[in-house]
Amino acid sequence: MDGHEAWEVACQQLQMLLDRNGYDTWIRGSFFVEFDKDNVFVVGVRNDFVRQMLQQRLYRNIRRVVSDVTGKQYEMRFEIRKAPVTEPEFTEEDMPLFRLPKVEERPKVEIPLHELIARPKPLQIEGIPLNTKMTFERFIPSETNRMTYEAAQAVVERPGHNYNPFMVYGGVGLGKSHILQAIGNNCAKMGLGVIYVSAEIFANDLIHAIRTNTTQLFRQRYREADVLLMDDMQFIIGKDATQEELFHTFEELHRFNKQIVFASDRHPRDFTDVEARLRSRFEAGLVTDVQPLTYEARLAIVEMWTLERQINIERPVLEMIAKKAYHHVRELEGMFVQVMAETRFKKSTLSLASAAQTLERYERPRQHLKKASSQEILVATSDYFNIPLTTLTGSSRVTRINIARQIAIYLIREMTDHSLNQIGEMFGRTHTTVLHSCTKMAEEIKISEDLKLQMERIRAKLP
Repeated sequence: MDGHEAWEVACQQLQMLLDRNGYDTWIRGSFFVEFDKDNVFVVGVRNDFVRQMLQQRLYRNIRRVVSDVTGKQYEMRFEIRKAPVTEPEFTEEDMPLFRLPKVEERPKVEIPLHELIARPKPLQIEGIPLNTKMTFERFIPSETNRMTYEAAQAVVERPGHNYNPFMVYGGVGLGKSHILQAIGNNCAKMGLGVIYVSAEIFANDLIHAIRTNTTQLFRQRYREADVLLMDDMQFIIGKDATQEELFHTFEELHRFNKQIVFASDRHPRDFTDVEARLRSRFEAGLVTDVQPLTYEARLAIVEMWTLERQINIERPVLEMIAKKAYHHVRELEGMFVQVMAETRFKKSTLSLASAAQTLERYERPRQHLKKASSQEILVATSDYFNIPLTTLTGSSRVTRINIARQIAIYLIREMTDHSLNQIGEMFGRTHTTVLHSCTKMAEEIKISEDLKLQMERIRAKLP
């Protein structure tokens, strides 16, 4: 098949893709010119306005159709050329959308067509730039997240076919955005057009498009993507116009086997104020959750960070960070950065005790707490439990006394500026024992109403 035949077949397919007016205005009358030496498929067009439109708005559609017809990947170039003699001359009368009115009583003034037609400027919808560090190689899954990790890798093996749509949900800082960007980075390396945005950016782009009368350009930009990655999907809840536009974007992309990946903080069935038809699309694909990392996975992550940053942190310190930062990866990273900064500032490796003090300063904001002296807290605790001060600070292991002692240690740490070592000296204990007591109390106070009530009553006794 030569170039002329290929372009004729491509035009037939474009005629089915575009509406009638769009095809007649932009495609009809164009013709194949040549294959140039740089493997470019050159097409002749009638004027500069048509050339700009094909180059800026329809380029990807035309390139895709020509590549399908020829079986080879070509770049496209559109040049202003006079049509061959065999073709009828194309005039402005053949352009139904842009036919200019004839004024009989005045001599015709030649004005460039682009000056007579007000056309909107293309929207600059670039999405969120992909972070090149967010790769599958740097994502360390725990056993609880193995399915999500392997499903994401399956998506990039055959985008648009394996698990489409693919939705990941879970709490803050568990790796949802990392999974999305890892998929995006892999697909971008394959030459696919990737758009990564949050649902909020999508909604704001839509509002801007409506306000500037560029809705068609907005739709074309999103619906031409080969891979659409959308984060924070919970943002669409209660936003009817955004849901309507997203539904039609989803339908258009899914019809042509374009890959769609979503991330949210909750399962789609919990999207209470979202249209049923859109929610059903979310649930039609693979929906997986991400769970908090295990201790082993957290330790592997901090070890990876030390290697990447070429910094020497002793393993016991890394183990302490992995044990303390059990909520999410951002907490883990925050603690690691504190220890790393302290290590670089002192230009030496930190001992376990020094690292614990560094993390204590990081973890504990005290500005909002009532201030009291350690002696006042000891007296109030002693009075509440009816235990002598010497017994409270002594070595007795009786359960009632031990609980009172741990409460006193916790309150002194929370309400004063004393270090772990200073608190330990008051009770004849090491800073490690003090840290253990505080950690234990912090966890138990979340689940025990009795313990919380006891602490409030002790605080009420303070002057």
